[in-house]
Amino acid sequence: WGRKRGLALALVLICGVNCAHAALPTGTRFWVLVVLRLFAGIAGAIGIPTGISLAVESCPQKERLWLVFAITFFGSLGYLAEAIGVDIFMPRFGEEDSDNWRALCLFCGIPALVTLPLVYVLGESPTFLAINGRYQECLDTLGTIAHWNGVTLAEEQQQERSSRKSTLWRSLSFAETRGTTLWRLALDYLPILMLLIMVDSLRSFFT
Repeated sequence: WGRKRGLALALVLICGVNCAHAALPTGTRFWVLVVLRLFAGIAGAIGIPTGISLAVESCPQKERLWLVFAITFFGSLGYLAEAIGVDIFMPRFGEEDSDNWRALCLFCGIPALVTLPLVYVLGESPTFLAINGRYQECLDTLGTIAHWNGVTLAEEQQQERSSRKSTLWRSLSFAETRGTTLWRLALDYLPILMLLIMVDSLRSFFT
């Protein structure tokens, strides 16, 4: 299926569900809302891990820890944007007639609609392509990444385009599938764990 298609599917579901919410008539049955929220949850469950997988599999291994941290940090800004939307469109949390929950649903769906065309620009995960034997596509994606970063692939790597059993891809598959010791995993994620502990402590203090 691939990371790119999964990400596109999640964005389509998020946009579609929010637009469907905004278009619901006043006398809509409760089970319709339950079904729509179910699909919204499915979209989030697909999009978050798929997007993170696509990002980390397209960068050097030593940079993946901080990349995931950056994705999580900037992703949290989405919650802030949603809170601002609530303050604008539903300042009384739906208790007054002036609150516009339909506009809030559209406000939450617009980012997915705007982001959807950008998925076309993204390349598929090089790791996913290599492990599934799509070596030519993997080389093309790596070439695109190198071009965006102002780097030229080595001449010997360019000559390996015609070979599907090169040492490069065997090494790549091994590097991506080998196990990681528990101690190494703990050291890698120690900064994030410490930050989460601090955030959780502050949250419990103010609630």
